[in-house]
Amino acid sequence: MSTIKEVNPYEKTLLFRLRTIFLSSDKQFIDKAKKLILKYKIESIQFEKDVRALRNTMVEASNLGYNYHLIVYDYFPSDENSKYYAKVLNLLKSDMKFRKIPMMLIKDAGITINPKDFFVNILEKVSKADENSVSVIDRTDTMETIFTHVIDVLEKYYDDNVSLFTIENSSKYQIINLPQKLDKLYIDELKRLAEKTQIENEKKLMIYNFKHYEDVSPNNIREIFRVVFGLQKLKFNCCSVFVNEEIAILMEKTYTLEMFKVKKSLKDAFKENNIPVDAPRPSGRFVSLDVEIVNPFIVATVMAYKKHLDVTLGTQGPKINNNYECSNAAFAIAIKIESTKFNGTILQIFKTDVFSNFMKLVREKYNLSDLKEFIIFTHKMVMEIFEMAKSDLIKRSNYELDKATPEIIQRSENIKKAIKYSTSINICLNSSLGPVDLLINPESSGQ
Repeated sequence: MSTIKEVNPYEKTLLFRLRTIFLSSDKQFIDKAKKLILKYKIESIQFEKDVRALRNTMVEASNLGYNYHLIVYDYFPSDENSKYYAKVLNLLKSDMKFRKIPMMLIKDAGITINPKDFFVNILEKVSKADENSVSVIDRTDTMETIFTHVIDVLEKYYDDNVSLFTIENSSKYQIINLPQKLDKLYIDELKRLAEKTQIENEKKLMIYNFKHYEDVSPNNIREIFRVVFGLQKLKFNCCSVFVNEEIAILMEKTYTLEMFKVKKSLKDAFKENNIPVDAPRPSGRFVSLDVEIVNPFIVATVMAYKKHLDVTLGTQGPKINNNYECSNAAFAIAIKIESTKFNGTILQIFKTDVFSNFMKLVREKYNLSDLKEFIIFTHKMVMEIFEMAKSDLIKRSNYELDKATPEIIQRSENIKKAIKYSTSINICLNSSLGPVDLLINPESSGQ
């Protein structure tokens, strides 16, 4: 008697292919979901047991090139952590990268939650969040019912063209951004995209972007190679950019380096294939003042202060500031940036007593005897902030920064001269040293 093979009802669905987070403080809920996922070998689900780590998990994953497509949130009003859940989700939905990700709320049958009310009341009036992306269902003991709703939400917001990879398309090229590591699901997705490219037969330059990729598995390199080789056999032009030295050595060892056609940057890839480089993006008054530039510099500044001075910075803002008032400013640590997409200055602005606290801490911590050593240390820390932000911008959005010059500026009149453009983003940094203003002052197309 032959055994009847059980059919996986999810294998051909978006649920099976797309990344989803299941979030709950209820162990029973998570255990039931895990049991079903293991039964049907669903590869695209991630659990987050600790709600406090949710945003960090998603930010870190985003920085490594991974996409999330749905958050399933099991909401317990009686849970002591409910307010903290709200704060974390507030942060999540306030973030440009995540606020459009659909969310499915699971609630007790006796509780009425209107998605709009949830955002207004529970998430403390998060004006940027999109309440229309929230679905609400009643809690059920049957996980199959939960998964049916998950599929409905995914199909509502995504079609079959959506991918695990972030993909940048134009009429002349397609960029596929590889994540840090490839599992079977990603390998299958890479093959699916290649098959789709062959079927559509749209002969554009295929660029495989290794900016996140750090996977030193020879098998995965060979799998990527097979995809590239298959396309090139069909006369598709393929190349690779931002390949780090370790991966390049691995490609060489597996005899695939030549076929990957490694280029140093997107500019090089475009130039060799006679594709015009995009004109510098106009940094109009509000266009350039976006999280693409702001967040990496905030994160890098906070990390540098913690690393070098063991000082924790709390951030407020950011706020758009026209004609920043310098009357209380006594010192500034500035970095002038020049590039095709961003020209301007990033400044840390101090009052006299706060800069005195900063200088004292640096000298004591590193046993610096004179002003010259202090300036060398400060320049080094500022350049480290620039390099961290630069690396983050390349990883997030291929946003390349070129030249940077650090400088310590004294007196408010000189600081005012350094702020060349009328519109800035101002982020207040609070710490044990006192308040510091982080000012991002970009060139505007109208100036």
